[in-house]
Amino acid sequence: MKKTILVLLLILILITTFYSNAIAITFISRQNPPYVNKDFDIVTGVAIDITKDITKKHDLSYNIEVLEWGNENSYINSSNKVLIANNIDKNKNNLDNYIKLPITQQKINLISFKKNSNKENQKNIVTIGIENNSDQIIEVLKNEFSSVKFNQEKIIGNNIEKLIFGDLDYVAYQKEKLYWVAGQMSYKPKDFEDHGTIEKTTLYYFFPKTIDENIIEVFKKELENIKKNNEIVDIMKNYEVY
Repeated sequence: MKKTILVLLLILILITTFYSNAIAITFISRQNPPYVNKDFDIVTGVAIDITKDITKKHDLSYNIEVLEWGNENSYINSSNKVLIANNIDKNKNNLDNYIKLPITQQKINLISFKKNSNKENQKNIVTIGIENNSDQIIEVLKNEFSSVKFNQEKIIGNNIEKLIFGDLDYVAYQKEKLYWVAGQMSYKPKDFEDHGTIEKTTLYYFFPKTIDENIIEVFKKELENIKKNNEIVDIMKNYEVY
């Protein structure tokens, strides 16, 4: 009897070990601080912390690939890759092949730098740095200001630096991302003035349907718990964006 129990335990251990080692989920994202950030070989960020916590809790193997400001959609060429992004390029990927799970909501806010806000503005035109060419953002800003000039830079830091140095009056930026970048220059959220939300977006996991549905269900339930318990705020605080 003891031998039978021992054999069964060994089989269970082997099955569990095989299961956890056999399933290696690859998560892929572009550089997207404070959600995904790679500094040399160290990968951190809000989405990374959530990913690590869930996989560790459920004994799942994983890999994380971080792209250097590239288009992550171009790199989805394997059925086991999970995309961490706001959206999927419909021209390159069929959205019907994915299940999207919301990680956290993101807000594009109109933000100014407090030290410059008291300066008398002699210009007849308001200059605004924008993070992307969202038609909705541009339409809102045009309605807000009678005369506006837009400035867009591909490098994330440029518009924020121009805001701090007074070359821009405002930036329309994802708030936590702006605070993270400014934090690398020793500025704090309190140094900026938030003038409200222009557009809301969501950061998702895009799970290919080829991945085990039990794993997708695990992530779905864990994300629901994180939202229910408002854990995202505590995770954000680790990156000094509040």
